[in-house]
Amino acid sequence: MRKITTLLFVVLCCVMAQAQNYGILVNGKMYYAGSKVDEFEGFQQYLSHVQVNSGDYCQLYDADNQAAWAVDVNPHSESGFSRNGDRINISVSGCYDFYIKLKYEADELYIGPGSNCGSGQDISGGGPIEPGYAGSAPARCPDVLLQAFYWDSYKDHGYGRTKWMDWLNNDAGNGLSWAEEAGQWFDLIWLPPMSNATGGTGYLPIKYSNLNSDWGTKGYLEKLITTFHKNGARVVADIVVNHVAGNAGWCSFAKLDFGEYGKFEPDASWICSTDEMNYDSGAGECKGKATGSPDDGYGSEANYEAGRDWDHNNAKVREMIKAYLKWLRNDIKIDGFRYDYCKGFHNSHINEYNSAAQAYFSVMEMWDGDVNVLQSHLNDAGWNTLTFDFATKYQAFNNGIAADNYGGLRGAGLLGAGKSRYAVTFLDSHDSFQRDNNEFCGSGNSMGVCKDKILQCYAYLLSMPGVPLVFFPHWVTFKDPIKKMINARYKTGVHSESSVNDEAGNGFYKATISGTNGEIRVLIGPNSGYNDTPSGYTLAVKGTNYGVYYKATGNRGDKNTERHSVDVEQVTVDGQQMKGEKFIENGQLFIRCGEQVYDVMGKRVK
Repeated sequence: MRKITTLLFVVLCCVMAQAQNYGILVNGKMYYAGSKVDEFEGFQQYLSHVQVNSGDYCQLYDADNQAAWAVDVNPHSESGFSRNGDRINISVSGCYDFYIKLKYEADELYIGPGSNCGSGQDISGGGPIEPGYAGSAPARCPDVLLQAFYWDSYKDHGYGRTKWMDWLNNDAGNGLSWAEEAGQWFDLIWLPPMSNATGGTGYLPIKYSNLNSDWGTKGYLEKLITTFHKNGARVVADIVVNHVAGNAGWCSFAKLDFGEYGKFEPDASWICSTDEMNYDSGAGECKGKATGSPDDGYGSEANYEAGRDWDHNNAKVREMIKAYLKWLRNDIKIDGFRYDYCKGFHNSHINEYNSAAQAYFSVMEMWDGDVNVLQSHLNDAGWNTLTFDFATKYQAFNNGIAADNYGGLRGAGLLGAGKSRYAVTFLDSHDSFQRDNNEFCGSGNSMGVCKDKILQCYAYLLSMPGVPLVFFPHWVTFKDPIKKMINARYKTGVHSESSVNDEAGNGFYKATISGTNGEIRVLIGPNSGYNDTPSGYTLAVKGTNYGVYYKATGNRGDKNTERHSVDVEQVTVDGQQMKGEKFIENGQLFIRCGEQVYDVMGKRVK
């Protein structure tokens, strides 16, 4: 996406009670919703990702008033666009990013080359435009993600048991529960598969609509989600929709009830014809009964041997999965999804499922260290999800810091490819940690011989663009320095698309990362000068061969005291109903509407 230096991309949520949702309407038919990205010098600014063909026309569209306005085209836009009354005529086909600048009669479009064009919404039949969903890969995302479990941590394997009741009841040592503390420090909390499963961590689900599992009951889960939300964190559910386990043999599956979203009775015709059911002697009387389409996943790993593979080309299967995700989103109050085993089904389905459920956030597990392969799968998913950045894990950490090769930190993975918006960066997860040689420093070594290097990795992760992930065993082991790194990121407004100016050499990596409210200076390696505070910067934290420093230009408080709720709060200002983002500062509730801050009585305080 082309960078525009005159635009400040700060996500704001102040809207009137009748929200104004702007976008681009193509040929009076296809609506491309705009996501609000900034408000600057009186202009409200929105961004739409639009696919157009030569001969099309587009209009600026107000979703509430259904008013199409004439706009001027910025002269620095891509060529091939001209104004004709209230229309913009297109003479060059392509995918474009439309930056919509609104200021009463001085409206303007800047049109640049597009990076990810999703599907528009056909409103020619008079159907309503769905406001508020602009995709599941949020732009310039400031979030930090916590993986709130490790393998089979429904039992205590050395770093604490992480059942729902443990998060609710365990004391974090500061008068807060585990859940309250995590909610105050993290924006996203990734929970393990929560549906009834064959046992253990939950990756062989039996009944999606039954939320009683080894992690706890549905009641405890709902209390946990509410607690995270009250403390400012959204919840990401680990969902396993590639495969399923039979509830009585290989071809008998649980009936599913998702309330208003539908009831389903799967059978063997919903299973891929390439599944083991059709040739494994263990299938017994079920052998040969899978009559679905061949698996549409990728290569030799498309078929998942331990479970029965859903046929995602079957419309009934897709409707079932969409009902499941809508139920999680709307009834259980889940905010986003982590898709398990994404080699097993074509990733175009992720775009369909996210769009149906309108997930705030999505990340797929595409286990491949080749950055080009990751981009290919993101493209298959319509760029409507993030992916775990295995390429950065291997280049920067496993083959970089672990081997004292600090040059590996430059240009790593999706960050180096200019696709940091779509990267969840991480060091280890439940799959690699103490389980195989993909672990940082090799199997079983990360918390032993390489323990001192873990915080070097987090200094990088929590300073750089992308959406960084903190792994639960690392959180409980290194909580204090990790909090300080998160705080520096928050105070400076570093986000998933922040720019980086870096250098590396023998025994050092140095980088300056620019945020919306300042910048971070991270120094890693024995020769980086990590012990010396750079001029004009404040120390966040330093340790063995790393230092994180920051320079904040705003007046943000600490991450855990200035909390931002996932909900909006209504406030009356001068007799007018407005909605804004809730946050708590020094124990008091405030509502931020654009750049203005009000107390609960509607009095402006900032």
